[in-house]
Amino acid sequence: MNRSVPLAALAGFFIVVGVVFFLFAFKQPKSKPVSNPPKKAELREQAERRTESGKMRLAGLIFFVFGVILFFAS
Repeated sequence: MNRSVPLAALAGFFIVVGVVFFLFAFKQPKSKPVSNPPKKAELREQAERRTESGKMRLAGLIFFVFGVILFFAS
């Protein structure tokens, strides 16, 4: 099997970036003290953090899949 080295290196880059994005999506930010019951602003911030985390996981998945496709195409 004859592999193109630059294309395989590019595929490896995309795979690594995808994994890093996916792992950063699960990183918890430094928690601030939340009032009891939480305020609307705190609830909005938590909801925004959840949507950003979902977007990061999706980006990580897309990068990873693209890298795997490039790897098998090389």
